[in-house]
Amino acid sequence: MTDEVVVLPFFGDALPMRILTLLAFSFALQTALHADTYYAIQDLPKAQAEAQQKHLPLAWLSSNLADLSDGNLTAGSESDLTQMALKDLQDVSVVIFINANAGEMTKTPDIVHHQFSQYDDGDLANHANYITPKIVFSTPDLSKTLGRVSYTDMKSSRDAAIASALQIIKNNPDDQAALAPPAAPQPPPTSATSPSAPTISASSGVVTSLSSQISDYLIYIIPGVILLIILVGLLAWYARPDDTPPSS
Repeated sequence: MTDEVVVLPFFGDALPMRILTLLAFSFALQTALHADTYYAIQDLPKAQAEAQQKHLPLAWLSSNLADLSDGNLTAGSESDLTQMALKDLQDVSVVIFINANAGEMTKTPDIVHHQFSQYDDGDLANHANYITPKIVFSTPDLSKTLGRVSYTDMKSSRDAAIASALQIIKNNPDDQAALAPPAAPQPPPTSATSPSAPTISASSGVVTSLSSQISDYLIYIIPGVILLIILVGLLAWYARPDDTPPSS
């Protein structure tokens, strides 16, 4: 069995083309697994469920859908700031993307829509309320908004504006209480004659929280481990000795 080889100076030896192809495929798959993600406005219930499960705020990101695939970025442009915002919001919030060009702002809940109506970017032409991109944070159940980041903020200090808004949420006890899971109902008090109920140690809540964090990390770790096992197996299979007898 023969194979085309490629000589890479930093490896010192020639590598079969098929192995390079597998490495390229592995990199592409790993990149896809860690791609920036968001929910469309019609998938709001799914976004709320994920945010509630992970105890994260919803991040409503309003911009134009074409900005997400623009490969010709200029620093401070709408596309540049939109892609920066989407990347910075990963893992610290659950993103809902509002396609401003498609009129999706009218589909947002009133409590969120009101925040987008604030004139954070000054007086604009044609009575526009804001410049895209703009971010509004809310609780998963939409009971309150937690802050917003305007285009002007991001153009001035880039991702520091987003980090500052998230830090304010993190440092606000009321906001953290709104994002926390609901308290478990307390059992009714027992009478003196009834058997004593089993006590629950204070550490059980810590264990539950730790288990939730571990499960969140496993969501990202397990696909990578599986991919690594598959890649090692394929490399071992392709690198096996060639048993094909030489042709006469």
